[in-house]
Amino acid sequence: MQCSVSVLRCLAGAILLATCGCGDDGNALPEGKTGAVSGTVTYKTAPVPEGTVVVFMKDAGGYTATGKTDAAGNYQLLMRSAPHVLVGTYNVGVTPPLPDMGLSDDEIMKRGMEGTLPEQPKSVIPERYLSAETSQLSFEVKEGENAINIELVD
Repeated sequence: MQCSVSVLRCLAGAILLATCGCGDDGNALPEGKTGAVSGTVTYKTAPVPEGTVVVFMKDAGGYTATGKTDAAGNYQLLMRSAPHVLVGTYNVGVTPPLPDMGLSDDEIMKRGMEGTLPEQPKSVIPERYLSAETSQLSFEVKEGENAINIELVD
């Protein structure tokens, strides 16, 4: 099976979100109450592949927090390279691990936006979860520790 162009563009977008963040001019965490977010991502009760990217996008302010899963599907969110996430409601996307293409992150982003990335095998993650806008996943981050487990279904 081959990836669709939209999947490859989502992969490029995940790199962009994970490397630059959104909603702020600098690297400082915005002011406000924060919580720590960690959990497990599973699909059909099995852990998602290691390196899967979890993206929490906050509508108000456009802030983004991201994390990558380990081999057991565990993740911890970071916002501005810190393990603190602004309190609030987030839409959530889950993007498969980036395939090893022998390219730098910048080159993957460039080729993804141009639509010239090489075809890759299809991900086990259903396509609807690739975007926080289409996943229908939404979670509330509260002050303190937040254990947010994400179960992906067909």
